[in-house]
Amino acid sequence: MEAQSTLYQRPLTFASQAKLFAWIDRSRSWNLKRVKTLTLRLTDVDLSPLLDPEQRHTRTSVWGLYQQELERLDHAMEVLPGIELLTISPPGPSHSHLLRGVYLSFLGLIQVRCQKLQLLVLEDDEAVADRVPTLRSIGSIGYIWPARRTDITPSAKSSSPAGGDERADAKLASGPTKSVHTAETQPRKRTGYSKPTEARIERVADSKAKVRVSKRVGRPRRVIGCRGRE
Repeated sequence: MEAQSTLYQRPLTFASQAKLFAWIDRSRSWNLKRVKTLTLRLTDVDLSPLLDPEQRHTRTSVWGLYQQELERLDHAMEVLPGIELLTISPPGPSHSHLLRGVYLSFLGLIQVRCQKLQLLVLEDDEAVADRVPTLRSIGSIGYIWPARRTDITPSAKSSSPAGGDERADAKLASGPTKSVHTAETQPRKRTGYSKPTEARIERVADSKAKVRVSKRVGRPRRVIGCRGRE
């Protein structure tokens, strides 16, 4: 039992809010309070209830489904009061304006629900703080620009206490991902008066020993000159 509760203290990542909701439904409340690091990617809302003939009498609207999604996100943050590091990946630009509204409204709830939050990481630009003024009340916010999303190291799947929907990502737990720049290697300086040679690797197969040997063979560089006039 103690080992299972320890798993809830590891960084958790959910590919959608639907997986987060399902994970919460099958988890114990005291274990949910142990969660400290959470990464969530917001996806579009399931609109299939609009096509269900059995639910037509409920007068479900598109706006109503998005409103219900926001309420469920609010409830999720309410039952996870111990979050200290929260990373949110917003929906892409191809999604609807209603989903974008859910995302912005959800950001406005974080300051109220996550009282122990130490760092909020958003895969968005800093202009989102102008749309959600309450973000400025959060102590520390990190931004990962959408153009740098490819720099994020893929998370490794963890042994899940609730079915394996979540993933552990130690890199995200340490804060915003920084892009790494590789330094160019400086060319070697030529020494002496000997002509430089270009080295090439020639692989020689030894049929008896059945091994491949790498040999370094020097090849003189061609000298380009001008012919003298006859």
